[in-house]
Amino acid sequence: MMQTPVKQDHRLRSYGLQLLLLLLTALAGSALYWRTGTATSGAQAVPKASPPPRTSQMSVTTISFKHTIEPIFTANCASCHLAGQISGGLQLDTYADQVHGGSIVPGPIFIAGDHAHSVLWQIIQPGGNWPGGNRMPLSGPPYLSVAQIQTIANWIDQGSKNN
Repeated sequence: MMQTPVKQDHRLRSYGLQLLLLLLTALAGSALYWRTGTATSGAQAVPKASPPPRTSQMSVTTISFKHTIEPIFTANCASCHLAGQISGGLQLDTYADQVHGGSIVPGPIFIAGDHAHSVLWQIIQPGGNWPGGNRMPLSGPPYLSVAQIQTIANWIDQGSKNN
């Protein structure tokens, strides 16, 4: 017995919808896996593979104040805080000047090991309640790049050493 074209068309649509539903389910499961790190298989959660452990060869490079941080200050802070300029009572010519801090925001500009609570890190952030009321550098934009801000945060977290 031969089927009519209407019934065949209905079957093709049905198979097409089933295939589409299967693909959407697979995509949703994949997105869930990458977003949360787990994939659900029934009631069990299958954890995402963890990254390989860090080895000594992959350790974080120590950031040098003299070779990395000081050049950032020289390029971005010189007009207000270097070479005798003491805007806000803050001079950045020496490491000791940074430990001393300024007059508008007194005390050290960094808390060794804690970038999030360090005035230096807070004041260079793209948005927020800046110590002293202004984002630095005051002459910006351009402000410090994301890489420069991260370098400063890493240096502070490494202990803010005068190296």
